[in-house]
Amino acid sequence: MGERPFVEQIILDEIGGKNNAIHAYDHMLWTGRSGFLTLFFVGWGFLLKGLLDQQHLGAVDEAVTRVMTPMLLVSLGLSVGGFIIDLNYVRRKFRVIMH
Repeated sequence: MGERPFVEQIILDEIGGKNNAIHAYDHMLWTGRSGFLTLFFVGWGFLLKGLLDQQHLGAVDEAVTRVMTPMLLVSLGLSVGGFIIDLNYVRRKFRVIMH
């Protein structure tokens, strides 16, 4: 007596599957974002701590040109890569919603 009609059950299962897929994509996005932010801030934290521990000002200037520029380029590359991955996951997430 309490059973749903067949078509209604199919529609509810479809909506439930889409909801699960959306949550899975959100989980993947936030895992990637938190990993990126962890690597980004830990890397910069180690670099800046090392620079602050330097005793001589000349050594700091040398370290800035030797280490900071590549670190900045790596950070920029990671940021662009993370942005592209983020857009890809969001695009796939909306593809699940629309189909």
